[in-house]
Amino acid sequence: ELLREMTREEKYRFLRGTGYRWASGGNEPGYYVGDVGLHEKHGIPPLNMQDAGQGFRTTSPEIIGTVTSWPCALAAASTWSEALIGRWATAMAREFFVKGANMLLG
Repeated sequence: ELLREMTREEKYRFLRGTGYRWASGGNEPGYYVGDVGLHEKHGIPPLNMQDAGQGFRTTSPEIIGTVTSWPCALAAASTWSEALIGRWATAMAREFFVKGANMLLG
């Protein structure tokens, strides 16, 4: 039923995403690296995807100085410490969440 209600443009936008400038490789203001969703029209919450595994990708001057540079996942995993990995993942997830992202890429 949902697919019948959606226009072709809405289906395309849902799969491709919005807000990323492919030519310049940057985001439009207020968008994330991946911004997928039809938001309130169809009751589908947006996916605000942001790079990368070593920290929130700095895409605008406003967030410079507010991003943590995290160790890469391979370095973190090489500790063999489940407790440390849990703290690392929780802290990184918190930073992404506070900045509005709800999906981490990479």
